[in-house]
Amino acid sequence: MGLSLVRVVLIVGVIVGATGGCASGVCDSCPTATLTANGETELVVDVGTPIAYAWTSSHADAASSTVTIGDAPDACGNTNGPWVITSVEGSLEPEPILACQAGETYTMELEVVDSASAERETASLVLVVR
Repeated sequence: MGLSLVRVVLIVGVIVGATGGCASGVCDSCPTATLTANGETELVVDVGTPIAYAWTSSHADAASSTVTIGDAPDACGNTNGPWVITSVEGSLEPEPILACQAGETYTMELEVVDSASAERETASLVLVVR
């Protein structure tokens, strides 16, 4: 009976190890990502409100971003697709929300990657303009 128990434990150990460190939460060096607007991940704002975007990551060496607009394109002509982030950390100077953005919901997503392990992480930000 003791031998069977050890065998089961070894099999479970192999299965857990095979699922990937980051996916199973077992990795100390998994990529992390944050994306905020004015320090928040969900924000409801009025036209004219200045918005400062900031993003950070750890254990990543590549980044990309996308934006999805509720009623794309918006009245400014912005469409769904790639967004401005291409670095693993940074910020954008505050820019005011334009009148042509009123009534829209913008969902921005940052994806970071550790090229060596191919592990990925995403962070999302939702900006609702009244």
